[in-house]
Amino acid sequence: QVKIGGYRIELGEIEHALGAHPELLNAVVSAPGERNRQRLVAHVVPADPGTRDDPDFADRLRAHLATTLPSYMIPSDVVLIDALPLSANGKVDRSALPDPRRAGDGEATANAPQDDGEEATGALLTLLVLAADLLGVNRPGPRDNFFELGGDSIMGVQLVGRANAEGIPITPQNLFESATFLALSQAVPAGTETDDTGEAVALTPHQRLAHAQVGSVLLDVPDTFDPVPAGRAVNALADRHPALRTRVRTEGDERFALRPGRAEDFDVPEIDLAALPDDVRAEAVEEMIGEMAGELDIEAGPAVKFAV
Repeated sequence: QVKIGGYRIELGEIEHALGAHPELLNAVVSAPGERNRQRLVAHVVPADPGTRDDPDFADRLRAHLATTLPSYMIPSDVVLIDALPLSANGKVDRSALPDPRRAGDGEATANAPQDDGEEATGALLTLLVLAADLLGVNRPGPRDNFFELGGDSIMGVQLVGRANAEGIPITPQNLFESATFLALSQAVPAGTETDDTGEAVALTPHQRLAHAQVGSVLLDVPDTFDPVPAGRAVNALADRHPALRTRVRTEGDERFALRPGRAEDFDVPEIDLAALPDDVRAEAVEEMIGEMAGELDIEAGPAVKFAV
């Protein structure tokens, strides 16, 4: 028995339901992954070897399971194999089962159908980046399904929260009703964009709580640290997470989030304090951090500053 997404699941019950499918010889179900990121995986042996080339076979199995099992017991991955690996005592050797080839992983997408050349931008790109980080997959595509990639209800709430923090006002209902990430991005209200439109949108609840907070982080870096590639990395991060460039505009009693545009790059200056004595250097660092914090302006910018 395993617990996924708050539900206790008997793997044997899923295996029994799969065993009733006429196109299968054998099936075994497992729940790989870390405790909070487990997902259901079915390794199946088809009766007809030619079934391996049938792109609809996994969907038929899921549809069959859906007639007798609740949705949270439907495997997110279905792996077709020639035979179940057995141990010396004749039992299934689960450690020898092949890793699932998932739609969101690089190896799987190498031979997967392409998304008709569509390029992910704006809210869609942000949702894909957030999902990749949350699910631990490499390259989720616009036409992938969050739950088929291993997401559950708890992770879905996390995705919605992170999207809201990035200025994408989706709801858990939007996520559950959207068959693909593309459909989820299309559920974003008109006028809400994350791709440098400069249009003002209402603050999310997370932004309303955080907009007045100022904090600083001091990190130790090696002597070989180069601020030039660090600056490129920071700007690449901001491209993926546009909330880092967000400004807040006040109109009367209302505040709105405003994306200023890609042209505004972050600079990472290098400040050499090596000539100062240790005690003086520590005071100088604290003073500089205070000065940088005082230069932050959530309305006029910058809202984030970096220095080495």
